[in-house]
Amino acid sequence: MKIKRSEYHLSYYHILIYIISQLWSGTDSEALPGFSINAPRHVTVQRGLCVYLPCSFTVPRTERLSRNALGIWYYKDEKFVAYNSDTRYWNNERFFPVGDVWRGDCSLYIEDPLYEDEGHYHFRVEDNIKFNYIDTQPYVNVTDLTNKPEISPIKSWLEEEKVTLSCTSPATCVRITPKITWTGDIQNGTVQRMVKTHENGTKTHFSTITFTARKEQNNSTLTCIVELKEGLTTAQQITMNVTYPPRAPEIKCSINTNELNISSSRGCTIDANNAIYPPDGSQLSLICSADSVPQSSLVWKSSNETLTSSSTGKLIFTNLSLTDEGIYTCQATNPHGSKETSVTIKLSYRPRIIEGSCRTVENLLECTCLSHSFPEPNLKWKHNGVFYNSSNHTNAKVSIFTKTSNSGTNSTMTLTVNVEESQNIQCVVSNLHGELVLELFNKTAQLTSKAFPPAAIFGGCFAGVLVVTGILLIIFYRKRKTMQKKEASRLSHVSGVENIYSNSEMFSNGPHEVGKIFQQERQPPAEDGSVDLNCENVQYMSVNFSKLKPKVTVTETEAEEVEYSVVKRTT
Repeated sequence: MKIKRSEYHLSYYHILIYIISQLWSGTDSEALPGFSINAPRHVTVQRGLCVYLPCSFTVPRTERLSRNALGIWYYKDEKFVAYNSDTRYWNNERFFPVGDVWRGDCSLYIEDPLYEDEGHYHFRVEDNIKFNYIDTQPYVNVTDLTNKPEISPIKSWLEEEKVTLSCTSPATCVRITPKITWTGDIQNGTVQRMVKTHENGTKTHFSTITFTARKEQNNSTLTCIVELKEGLTTAQQITMNVTYPPRAPEIKCSINTNELNISSSRGCTIDANNAIYPPDGSQLSLICSADSVPQSSLVWKSSNETLTSSSTGKLIFTNLSLTDEGIYTCQATNPHGSKETSVTIKLSYRPRIIEGSCRTVENLLECTCLSHSFPEPNLKWKHNGVFYNSSNHTNAKVSIFTKTSNSGTNSTMTLTVNVEESQNIQCVVSNLHGELVLELFNKTAQLTSKAFPPAAIFGGCFAGVLVVTGILLIIFYRKRKTMQKKEASRLSHVSGVENIYSNSEMFSNGPHEVGKIFQQERQPPAEDGSVDLNCENVQYMSVNFSKLKPKVTVTETEAEEVEYSVVKRTT
């Protein structure tokens, strides 16, 4: 019996201890009906920021909380971090009770917690009752600062447009007052700081910046920096998109030549007059580009005729000739406008002689040389091996006048010459692409024809024939007269004897017939003893006396007998 009583007192003692512990420490709402708490089991807050933990609790209907009801928040059942009532209030400057405890509001505001503040927290109420709500213990997770400020509006702006941007701090808290700054390619920008206070006492901090958009800002960065407290900073960066119409297109060029069957690339330069001077026959590439946003469409035109239209802006000439010379225009167009740039193509080539001639006027020799080339050539005159440059000048012997227009060079040289001397005139034209030599005058070929015209030559020849004919006639008549005298002298030696008659024959060394001279054709001797042979021309004869017989006295009958002798004519 004694033992049973002792066991009864021990059991009563244990029950009393349990009840007291529950009254002191609180109990599970499921264990004690009427006690409940509604709070999130987990909240996350970043360093430098804040979080609101909503919380509400209930007590049994039989209990009524007074305005002096005290709400306490504990950390890991070890220490309280904050408490409040209508008459008392305390916090550790990071955890702030914000609810009316007597109304069942146990909400908690956490601002800029430390890493060591991470863990479980529970709520306790103290009034005419004391109870720990350990059934739900919210877990506070403290993380690094990752939230960034927000910049708005993010869009594209047209050049010269007035722009206003706003940067909002990520902290919407009660006590934190961040510092907001802007960095970027902003000129003459205006910054204004603003704060908006909400009904729950939290505040939103933001900053505005106003500036005029410039094309140089396109693709540049603009950064909003928010410093929550010393050593704790966050930032947001955007890339600005500024649109603008095309600027004047830029034209570049490249030249490919094929000299001696070897392809090579040469540098290409566009001069201050926007002109290009590629070699004749080369390949020329023109590349056009225009600075604009958005990208422009590029069109090549020549004499209002569209040649190509593309985004690459290339125009290629495969084999340049003089027909390709001219002005070419690149036009760039986008939704905001249009611009164009022109370039002039002028071929460079070795000299080409167009015309050259010389003429003589008395003792003056005037020569003209007309050539085409580009660049402008160096023209020289060469007279009998002596060079004269093409500079306009005049002296006693040489006068030179040169004029250049476009690609043509016309030079005239006037010389005082002696027609008896040899003259050789050459026009020598050269530039960086080659040299050309043209012989315009040579005395042998041209000066004679200039000094003696055909009529003069014909007259001279005719006079020469007359002179020669006269001389021949004089010689002929002199010889004839001489022969006649010789013949008369010969015949005078035989005038005292009887005439000898014989057959005579006349021969010719040429292909002429041989004639006979008969007695009846002979004339009787003249009184002076001369004999007329009745020959139209002077003839040479030989007389052969080998058959001559001694003189015999003949009768009158015999005297009529005719005898002949052979007479040969020699030349």
